[in-house]
Amino acid sequence: MMVQGNTFYGLQAQTEKNMSAATFTLELLPRMLDLKARAIQVGFRMSQKPVVLSQVNTTMLSIPRNGTAPTRVNSVRTATEETSAYYELVISTDSQGVNATVQVYVSRQPVENLTLTMAGSHGEYPLALTVGSVFSPVKEDGFSFMVGDIYIAQLDYNSDHTVTPHLLGNLTLEPFKVASYEGDRHSNTHGEDIVTALNTLDPNNDMGVLAVKPVAQPASVTFELPDSTGKAILGVALNVVYRDSIAPENRLRYQITEGTTQLPVETITERRADVTGFTTFSKFMASPVDGGEWNAENLAFSMNLFNSPGEGR
Repeated sequence: MMVQGNTFYGLQAQTEKNMSAATFTLELLPRMLDLKARAIQVGFRMSQKPVVLSQVNTTMLSIPRNGTAPTRVNSVRTATEETSAYYELVISTDSQGVNATVQVYVSRQPVENLTLTMAGSHGEYPLALTVGSVFSPVKEDGFSFMVGDIYIAQLDYNSDHTVTPHLLGNLTLEPFKVASYEGDRHSNTHGEDIVTALNTLDPNNDMGVLAVKPVAQPASVTFELPDSTGKAILGVALNVVYRDSIAPENRLRYQITEGTTQLPVETITERRADVTGFTTFSKFMASPVDGGEWNAENLAFSMNLFNSPGEGR
């Protein structure tokens, strides 16, 4: 199994009484026909608040279909008590590439099989999952659900075009805490300790952010080793959340050191700012740069950040 991209902690949706509940859609492949090359396995944890008995048949997961009603995954429903379960879907094609099969698992147990046609234009449209349902909760405290610990992976087909799931049953995201910082030419925007601020994830506790100045000196961060005892590591993700409106022509550059191996300097060029002006850049490393398995040596990470003039602008 090869993990395809980043994982993240979660999205939470809150709906007030008598309002239409929220949904969001996660794209798995740009075209369903891409399933012919490799199957897809996706996992996520969904936690949800209870609903009244008359709304327990509301399906919380569906697969959009071009020009027709979405295909609902009936095993993923609301409940009359708080629930939290880890779902995994394995999506593959038959040997002719005419139909796709969706195998649904909860905590590694099979609960449902679905068939999707790929005939006509269906195969040219994206393969996606819609989480949530358009219903109006009637409980006084409304309805909320959270989906997180998401992964998307590719599976190779066997010689007979069957696919063997690699079910995880759960996924834990282990953050890398900042151990130390170097770079006195840079500062925290609120004058707070830089290491403390970088390790503060509480959105209600504004500790300021690291202001990387346009100087030659890097802002250097060294990370603590995560607790990986007895765990299978799928990969390592780097997420940089930044805002560059003060110097929009400059570019943020970064250099990762993995164990004793220093990787090349790379430039962040993408800009997809949210409503607050911040862009999140993600880089996923499925395996160590020198090959092999993740271990205590190659999980020792540090990173340099540079604020440099943009090139070719």
